[in-house]
Amino acid sequence: MSMRTSLRCVSFLFLLSCSVSVTACKHREAGDCSPFGDKPATLYDTPIPKCREGRRVGPWRDRDGIARYACLYEPPGASTANPLPLIVFLHPSLFPADIVETWTDLLDYLASADLSGDPARRGFILLAPQGRDTHHYYARPDASGLGWDNWYRQFHPGGDVTLDGHVYPENVDAAAIDHFIAEQVATGKVDRERIYLVGWSNGGAMAYLYGMNRSSIAAAAICVASSA
Repeated sequence: MSMRTSLRCVSFLFLLSCSVSVTACKHREAGDCSPFGDKPATLYDTPIPKCREGRRVGPWRDRDGIARYACLYEPPGASTANPLPLIVFLHPSLFPADIVETWTDLLDYLASADLSGDPARRGFILLAPQGRDTHHYYARPDASGLGWDNWYRQFHPGGDVTLDGHVYPENVDAAAIDHFIAEQVATGKVDRERIYLVGWSNGGAMAYLYGMNRSSIAAAAICVASSA
């Protein structure tokens, strides 16, 4: 089965409730654990997606001062008078956000998919945030590269959490996804009741964790997600 076909075949959506994810720590013996799993991932680089078939949005600087970007794809019918569902695509590790253009068929249905049950509101807005090039807890060749930090699990939507006098900042990747979703919702073109996640591999793990901690996410489709 091709990668394109495997994504097309993912049709199981599961509803997500807002909860705190179970933590796990890969380096417990090194003393790098916290109440939210491993410490934040080491940053190596922040490549910029090309977004050839859409529009690049950003830069937006996260709490570490790192410029963050996303690719945005809108059908012609998107407007404030005709709000559409929003699909947020989280890319796999080692590949950029704009892989959504070539390794999935999501753009083929951008103007025609019925995700609202209303024939007058066919189509959806597609948002593909870009992760960062960081350290991963995967085997080579995926020990580092583009992706999502799903090992540091402070996903509190309010930002920092203080426990026993220590401040734990929100996961910067979760905060970046927060920002780019909020930016699109603020345009008035998004149906707030129909915000969905599609995550692939490392992006699937991130989609699961993010969706479990955001009540605004209606459902998620997870494709060959890695365990973390």
